[in-house]
This record gives sequence, structure tokens and C-alpha cells, in this order.
Amino acid sequence: MRKWALLLLWSFLASSASAATDTILVGNFFFSPAVDTIERGDTVVWVFSGLSHTTSHDVAVQDRIWDSGHIGNGGSFSFVFDTIGTFPYRCDVHPFTMLATLVVLEAGTTNFSHAVEVGSFFFDPDTLRIAQGDTVVWTINDPVMPHTATHDVPPPLRLFDSGLLTDGQSFSYVFDTSGVFPVFCTVHPLQMSQTVLVTGGPSCADADSDGVCDPDDNCVNDFNNRQENEDGDEFGDVCDPCLGGPTNTCQACAPGDVNASGSITSGDIIYMVNLIFKGGPQPLPIPEAGDVNCSGTLTSADIFSLVNHVFKGGPAPCASC
Repeated sequence: MRKWALLLLWSFLASSASAATDTILVGNFFFSPAVDTIERGDTVVWVFSGLSHTTSHDVAVQDRIWDSGHIGNGGSFSFVFDTIGTFPYRCDVHPFTMLATLVVLEAGTTNFSHAVEVGSFFFDPDTLRIAQGDTVVWTINDPVMPHTATHDVPPPLRLFDSGLLTDGQSFSYVFDTSGVFPVFCTVHPLQMSQTVLVTGGPSCADADSDGVCDPDDNCVNDFNNRQENEDGDEFGDVCDPCLGGPTNTCQACAPGDVNASGSITSGDIIYMVNLIFKGGPQPLPIPEAGDVNCSGTLTSADIFSLVNHVFKGGPAPCASC
């Protein structure tokens, strides 16, 4: 008997040690924070100030798992969340202006939240790569028009729909299934769309919250969800110290030294002839190195200028780069 009592006590203490308490402030027309992430088994305490409000699960009344009822200034209400998922809730007194979301993750998970800005006719980013179990939080940044974040499939198969959200309001959803999830705004269905790509397996670190895992991100600390890389080096365009250069090392542009040999020779003339008349490669490190007469375009006149300089001691190429 004593052994079972000790086991029960240990189980209780272990669960108590791992669970946490999270506080949400309820005031006149706000919940703070409006989007909160907790773990299964955690307790949420809503602390009320100002007018009378409620914290009520925003589903059909018969399906609610919590409803505080009306609580006035100085009161509080608590609830233990023992089910994972996304739980929208509201104040029944102000159902259109006081909306919030709780995201409940499995205890001990290493999943991440990804922020999406929703503005006038855009989702940013419009393509988001996340891991299974991660959370996406859409926040409206548009003082003029309302928007939604809605799974773009027929309603019977639809997994999430934020409903109308206005400036400053947020909606979140935990993607617990891998796949490709199209998202659209029901107010602007033809102008606003997004794709969420969910991969299986554990989540990953994503320092800039652009949906690309850090080991695969060509700009780890700079938002670059499309991974644009104009010059094909290891740096994305938004963080490339040598944007437009062919290598990872910045190379100064020397006018006329179009083959980047370090000096202007007949080799540069041959290089330019190959470019102008045979469609050869562009001058290195950037095309402007070949504009030796500073006309603004690369033509046969640049070849004549190089010939004049190399073989007749004519003027040095001008500094157009």
C-alpha cells in the first residue's frame, strides 16, 4: 500500500514539475497576448480588469471546453489544457472585437511558430516551409480592410478558417499533418493566396522565421523565404556581400580587365570579341567592366578602345564600374 502511495505521489510531483502556469490579461477590448503557445498540461489564468468580460471557447456553445462566464474587474479564471490543438476563444460580451487564440503543443516538443503578415492584397511570405507540428500565426496589418486566413479547399475538407480579422488581430493553426496547404483570403480570393509546405519529422531552427531551416537557409539571419540567389554563390541576394559577383569573394571591378586576370592584355580583347560577336560570357566580375568607353552599353566600340590601348598606347579604359 505504501509503495503505491509513493508511486502516486511521485507521479503527481513529476507532472506538477513539468506543467506551467501562463497568465493572460483581459482588459477593455483586448486579450494580451492575443496569441499564446503552451504545452499540454499547462494552466492558463485569465486576469480581468475594466469592464465585465468572458473568456469563452469560440465554438458552438454545446462544444465548448471552457467558458468563464461574466467576470468583472479584479477577477480571474483558470483552465488546464490537457488536449493539444489550436483553440480560438473570445469575449461573449464583445464577440467581434475581442478574439484570441491558444496553441497547445505536446509537452517537451521542439516545434516552432512562424509569423505571417497579412496586408492589403498580400500574405508575407506567400510561400512558407515548416515542419510537421509547427504553428503558423497570421497577423493582420491593414487598417482599412478585414482579411481571412482560410484553407483553400471545399468547406467539408477545410481544416482551418480564421473568419474575418481586422487590423492587429491574429489567428494561428498547428499543422500536425505533412503536405501542401493552399491558403487564401475569402474577402479577396483572386488577389490573395499563400502556400504552406509542411514536411514530416522533427522541426528545425529557423532564426529569421522565413520558413527555411537554418542549415538550408542561404541567409540565416535575414528573411529570404524565396531563397533568391542571382549569382549562384552560397549567399542569398538579401545578404550577399558581393551581389552580382561570380564567387563568394568580392572582386574589385577593373575597367577593361574583362577576364579578371589582373591586367589588361590581348586576352581581354579576345574575350570581348567572343562576347560581342559570338555571344560569349559576360565580363568579370560584372558586365560594366567591359564598358571601357563608358557609353553605357557593350559594343564593338569597346573592342576598338581596348585595341587602341593595348597596341597603340591609347587612353586607359574609363572607370565605369
